[in-house]
Amino acid sequence: MSQAAPVLIVGGGLAGVTLAWSLVQRGLPFLLVDRAEAVTSSKIAAGLVTPITGMRLNLSWRYPQLEAAARRLYQAVESKVGGHFYHQVDCLRLFRDAEQAALWRRRSTQPELAPFWQAEPDRACLRQHFHAPFGAVGIVGGAWLDTAAFLAASQRHFETMGCWLQGEVQSSSLVSSGALWRWQDREFAAVVWCVGWEAVKEESLAWLPFRLAQGSVLEIDAALGGESRVVTRGCWVAPGPNGRWRAGTTYDLAFAARGPHEPDPAVLEHLHARLRRTLLQQPYDLRGVQTAVRPAMEGSGMAIGRWPQRAGHFVFNGLGSKGVLRAPWAAEHLLEVMLHGQPLDPEVDLMRFA
Repeated sequence: MSQAAPVLIVGGGLAGVTLAWSLVQRGLPFLLVDRAEAVTSSKIAAGLVTPITGMRLNLSWRYPQLEAAARRLYQAVESKVGGHFYHQVDCLRLFRDAEQAALWRRRSTQPELAPFWQAEPDRACLRQHFHAPFGAVGIVGGAWLDTAAFLAASQRHFETMGCWLQGEVQSSSLVSSGALWRWQDREFAAVVWCVGWEAVKEESLAWLPFRLAQGSVLEIDAALGGESRVVTRGCWVAPGPNGRWRAGTTYDLAFAARGPHEPDPAVLEHLHARLRRTLLQQPYDLRGVQTAVRPAMEGSGMAIGRWPQRAGHFVFNGLGSKGVLRAPWAAEHLLEVMLHGQPLDPEVDLMRFA
């Protein structure tokens, strides 16, 4: 790939913006084209970075490596734009049942988990505000990215650089020009598609195993006894902007008939029921709901690499619910592939689905 001509990045969500910042750090030119929609899955994402996750209480995939890359990039962007949107935050994990509590007693002896947890005493305040009949563990070493603030600050900065454009790129509008690609009278060394769930509209990517799910996140006011951590038990509440809490999330596969931003009232009510019955002892006031479609993939997720049959085109997609953690490392890895011909990691190479 020529390093003289810019890279065209299609899509300004978490994937596209982290890739753009990786190019900025290398001093390489780019143009990011985004439709500037008010609500997207990246803008309403929980933004949680948590080392121990899932029902089986495992260490998140490659966590030390990915967390270090995420912290470096987000803090570098904060220094560059003068904002603060990457917050170190711990997690309070409430055990779902006696079986999960017993599982944790076995898991907690594993050396790889030792840096990321601390014993949680059985406090009266805990029982007063949360449903915790089977105990809890404190998870340390995590973070929360205010994704909306991060994306907005990035857009403003890229606009001042003259490398952000509101618009839409259709694959049919790109014309091959030797080793370059032409779009609107400009030539690009490569095109990276970071279009989220709408990648399913491209017939030549239809073989990718997307599992599109509509998700809603609530904004609530709740008095939780001075708690400032992310708290989870089947669902979660997390600190949000403006001193409020965010709560989530839903996972609705049957959204097509309603549209991407229109939640099913029954699905929302189910989330409220889970919050009341399994997590929060105290009442809360609902202040807002945001809904978008996640570009999740089957299996382990993440699909990055070369677009088959299109020389110079690349795909950066499928970051899933751990996108904030994964995106900075994945962006760097993709650039190594594009610039230096480094082999793609087989665990993220989109061709593993072919």
